[in-house]
Amino acid sequence: MESVKSQLKLIREKRPVIQSITNPVTVNDCANVLLAVGASPIMAHHIKEVDEVQRRASGLVVNLGATDDYESILLAVKAANETNHPVVLDPVGVATSTYRREFALRLLSNCHIDCIRGNYLETLALAQGFVTGNGLDSFEEFTKDKIENYVGIMQEFSKTRNTLIVGSGEKDYLIDATEICAVESGDPIMKHVTGMGCMYTEVVCAFLSEENSLRSANNAAKLYGLCGEMAAEKTKTLGTIAFRNQFINEISLLGCLAYDA
Repeated sequence: MESVKSQLKLIREKRPVIQSITNPVTVNDCANVLLAVGASPIMAHHIKEVDEVQRRASGLVVNLGATDDYESILLAVKAANETNHPVVLDPVGVATSTYRREFALRLLSNCHIDCIRGNYLETLALAQGFVTGNGLDSFEEFTKDKIENYVGIMQEFSKTRNTLIVGSGEKDYLIDATEICAVESGDPIMKHVTGMGCMYTEVVCAFLSEENSLRSANNAAKLYGLCGEMAAEKTKTLGTIAFRNQFINEISLLGCLAYDA
């Protein structure tokens, strides 16, 4: 955890501005988790402002749940590419929606995406270009053999698209063209709270804005899992909303401790 704390301290010192064009269902949680980790959120979606806002930011999250804002996403990603800001794509829904999947593949073909952070089914849908799920975040089908196959497919996809993959499931796999890391942490309750994946993507972007590397994504994954475990322990008799609030608290408190150390 020393690497995580060290990077958290740097994030809090630099206070990177993260522009997020994200799912309207979770926009408030995304802003709050960025503040908790030490970044500064801005949620500009309008097509007339995204280019200007992105050029003054430090990183960009694009979430495919923002289906009304796809043209804004294209402009923002192009601005981020021109200013060398890391772009993190959350491909929510691409395992079941052809519209979302085709837009994501168009984005990958026309722009540079530094990182794709999604669950196994979503990332696999992008790599293979077709439906991989039924709308449920179910990972029971991913046996040991299928996981090994998944990791191999995603590493080849990473090489082809020149992008870092953060595949979330029972274990989180962090994959680039030459390296594969696995992080096993968190708590089962995290599957039952809307926005946990969206917030994860925001945290990854905050870390990549400080250093754009697999090491940073690995630190983000460790932080996320640890804070999930601590929040679950403190709210085990209180339910999902208490867990969500405590989860953001844990990230904030860990960041404060790292900064004060």
